[in-house]
Amino acid sequence: MTLDTASAKAPSRILSLNHTTLPCRDPYAAATFYTAVFNCDVEQEEHHNQTFLGMRICPTVMVDCFGVQGYGQLSVEQTHPHHAFEIGPEDVLWWIGNLQYWEVPFEARARRRSGSVALYFRDMDGHHLEVTCPSCPDELFDRLPPLDYKEGEHRTPMNDQWPTPERAEEARRQFETKLEALRARKG
Repeated sequence: MTLDTASAKAPSRILSLNHTTLPCRDPYAAATFYTAVFNCDVEQEEHHNQTFLGMRICPTVMVDCFGVQGYGQLSVEQTHPHHAFEIGPEDVLWWIGNLQYWEVPFEARARRRSGSVALYFRDMDGHHLEVTCPSCPDELFDRLPPLDYKEGEHRTPMNDQWPTPERAEEARRQFETKLEALRARKG
């Protein structure tokens, strides 16, 4: 398709979401959260106008954690915008176990008539995150953990509460290993 034949009525040709950006108080602390909880790699570290680190959450999506810019921080009462990551039924129990292992509180869970299941939680800067399984068997839904908060109760971002002292060294070591791997690749 060329510019002269492109039509506003033609279907979108977007291949996927490439990346999303999150304002963070400390991009290195935020990257530690994402590399631990999402078990992902650090793929970018930049220091131009501000520091940011990019983590590859899945083959097509990066999450870029930027230093605070003076605006864009979420209120704890906000549930939108949020970032939803799709998982398969075979990964539902892994996510439950992983969030519990890293002591990340479940804020909400949902079972929809379509058969999908979603678990909601927040990162240490208060960004509302979701892992969602579009087709979850009933027996998996029955195994979902109870909520860590009462329905309608808003929590504050984890701030210095994450990682817990029991997990801090492991999270730090995991992040530093992945950051050093990135730096070694860049030479």
